[in-house]
This record gives sequence, structure tokens and C-alpha cells, in this order.
Amino acid sequence: MRLVQLGLVLVFWMLMVAPPAYAQKRVALVIGNSVYQHTPRLKNPANDATDMGVSLKKHGFEVIEGYDLDKASFDRKVRDFAAALTGAEVGLFFYAGHGLQVAGQNYLVPIDAKAEAVDALEFEMVRVDVVHRIMERQTNTNILFLDACRDNPLARNLHYHRTGELRRQPNLWWQSQGPVSQKECRGRLLRAQRLWLA
Repeated sequence: MRLVQLGLVLVFWMLMVAPPAYAQKRVALVIGNSVYQHTPRLKNPANDATDMGVSLKKHGFEVIEGYDLDKASFDRKVRDFAAALTGAEVGLFFYAGHGLQVAGQNYLVPIDAKAEAVDALEFEMVRVDVVHRIMERQTNTNILFLDACRDNPLARNLHYHRTGELRRQPNLWWQSQGPVSQKECRGRLLRAQRLWLA
């Protein structure tokens, strides 16, 4: 919820400082994944995404929404977003749900992901950099918010398959710079670019 509030403040400030851009085409992809099949369910993502979508619509955004998406549905929403960005000045992506980082890559987790092996990442999850590249090709202004919870067993699955054993680290999550603690499920702002619309 705190990230949603921060995001809305940032977007509202953006609109206030650049009122001439209000008529420009703005497109947002808003996704909230809560009902996971192979990892703990999350309480807030669907509500946070709903709040973000409602607020963005009030401020002139065309909003493409997705809730509790499996991989196929997630991919379709990204394709719809890419098509809708044609001719847009502003693209905004908001995601709330589980997330992982492996070997320096950020992944968003569809509700049907199992992550039983590292190789499955490319087939079961959605890479943030792919969405970002689509936005950069289409728009002059790109804003990305990730409210991603990293406290989930999928991370431990990947750590196990990467090392061959847990090695007394059952609560650690593997990423490129080594294991990190996952005691808290905390969202964060990943990236915001080119906020000036004028």
C-alpha cells in the first residue's frame, strides 16, 4: 500500500507540473497477482492494483488491467500493452505480486509458476527488462513501479537447484551478488524515468 501511495503522489505531481500534456495519450499496464498456486498467496496486490488503476483512469490514463494472471494471460496483457502504446507519450507499468531476481535479472511471477529449475525462469516468468524495452521503444516517458514480494518458496527452489543443496540456508534467496535475507515482504520503487511530460 505504501508503494501505491508513493506512486500516486509521483504521478499526481507529474500531472501538476506539466498541465499542457494532459491531452497526450497515456497508457498504463496495471497487474496484481495474489492467488498463487505454488507459493503463498498475498493479501494486498489485487487491492493495490485496483486502487492504482482507478486513480490512473481519473487522471487521463488508458488502463489495461490484469488480476491473478497465469503465464499465458500475463504475456497477452503485455502484448496488449505494447499495441496500446502506439502513439502514446507516456507509458506506465505497475506490478504487485511475487518477484525474483536471479543472475541480475528481475522476474515477475505469474500465479502458475513453479520455478523447479533455473531453466524454467525464461518459460514460467516475465522478465522486467522485456517490458521496459517495449516501453522505451514506444514512448518518450516511461514509469515503472514494482511492489514485488520476494518472500516465497520459489526462491528457495531456485537456490536448491542452483547449488544442489540448501547448505543450511533454508531462508536465503539467491541473487547475482549472493544470498540475501528474506525476512520481510516489502515492496519498492524499481525505476521511474523521464517524469517531465512537457
